[in-house]
Amino acid sequence: MEDIMAATRVSAEAMAMEDAGIIAQGKKADLLDIEGDPTKDIHVLLNPCHIEKVYVGGKQLK
Repeated sequence: MEDIMAATRVSAEAMAMEDAGIIAQGKKADLLDIEGDPTKDIHVLLNPCHIEKVYVGGKQLK
C-alpha cells in the first residue's frame, strides 16, 4: 500500500497538486477499476487484462 500511495498521493503532494492523489467528493479523479487486490499482489497493475474501467478527470473512458 505504501508503494501505491507513494505513486499517487505522496507524489501529488510533492508537486503541490491539491486536486490530485486522493479520491474525495468534488475532486476529478483519474483512477483504474481493476480485478484483483494490488495491496496483496502489485502485479495485477502490470497486466492490462485486469483493468475493468478507466476514469480520467472523473469521467469513464469507453
